[in-house]
Amino acid sequence: MALNALPTPDHKHAAVRTMFDRIAPRYDRMNRLLTVGLDQRWRRAALDAIGVGAGDRVLDLAAGTGDLAELAQARGARVIAVDFAAEMLRNAQGRGVTAALVQADAEHLPLRDGSATAAVCGFALRNFVSLPGVFAELARVLAPGGRVALIDDAPLWDLQRATEFAAACADNDIAWLEEPLDMYGWDDLAELRRRSDVPIAGGELNGGWHEFAVMLEKGCFDIYQPDATFGGGISDAKRVMDACIDRGLRFAPHTWTNGLGLLVNLQLYAAGARDHPLEFPLEPPGWTPESRDSLLAEPVLADADGTIALPDKPGMGIELDEEKLARYGEKFFDITKRGIAVKTIREKGFFTALRLARKKRRR
Repeated sequence: MALNALPTPDHKHAAVRTMFDRIAPRYDRMNRLLTVGLDQRWRRAALDAIGVGAGDRVLDLAAGTGDLAELAQARGARVIAVDFAAEMLRNAQGRGVTAALVQADAEHLPLRDGSATAAVCGFALRNFVSLPGVFAELARVLAPGGRVALIDDAPLWDLQRATEFAAACADNDIAWLEEPLDMYGWDDLAELRRRSDVPIAGGELNGGWHEFAVMLEKGCFDIYQPDATFGGGISDAKRVMDACIDRGLRFAPHTWTNGLGLLVNLQLYAAGARDHPLEFPLEPPGWTPESRDSLLAEPVLADADGTIALPDKPGMGIELDEEKLARYGEKFFDITKRGIAVKTIREKGFFTALRLARKKRRR
């Protein structure tokens, strides 16, 4: 194997284990320095997202030196921490982590079927040889209704890895795969859609019709998910919806912002074919209608059968809590020429802002 080549699957197990055994003594210090201490915040956010707490049986996959295991235990969960690098587990033990520490391969977990209520994995997906094998094992050891939180870089995958993940989704009857590649990787997204047996969805952060027109032409998605509160507004999002209807594609606008965004996109969704479920933003205990819709007079609630009543009040049906808005609202900037210039420099860089200004003056 050439020194400058990535390890083949046959070599990757040994290469990754050797690497982590070598860096184990300084692993925690490296994480804190490279993330400026944010890595622990991300771990806590992952545990919040799936509601880890007392009574849970948690699998910490690729547990390393035990950061996630330690945080989950502090919430009252029972934790099994699995890693295939012995030195990482030895450092976890040396730090005083009291979870059950098990040296094992993520593709061959020594756990009973349905033995865990939740699984977490921090910054390890790129190190696995086979994502389909890992996800199949997670599906096996999780009890019905089990929750999973995976922390890693985004975008993480190239086309090949996204293809492998899509295959794993198909094997486990996943209904659709959302945002698997970079939002501007249109050629790769189109190729992934051709390869995948699972519908590919995306577009929630794209900036308007000028981008969606290219994605539709290239055939990037089976399900288009623009957000009418982001780029382009309702008119552009409706244009995408009409194009989906014409092409026999599905449409479900993005709703994961707050009650304002949910109601705006709900109105748009109601005007279309409604051939794909509209996602209802709900992830208790942290993300509830009361916290999500705190600036509304009343939270938007789903019925027992999972449906939302379309508001019949004027306009979008939005009624703000004026008292809360006055108490907690904050104006961050005025839309002035100076404000737009500063915002453009911050978001696009000085030289791009300068070119845009020159182009505007030439008009």
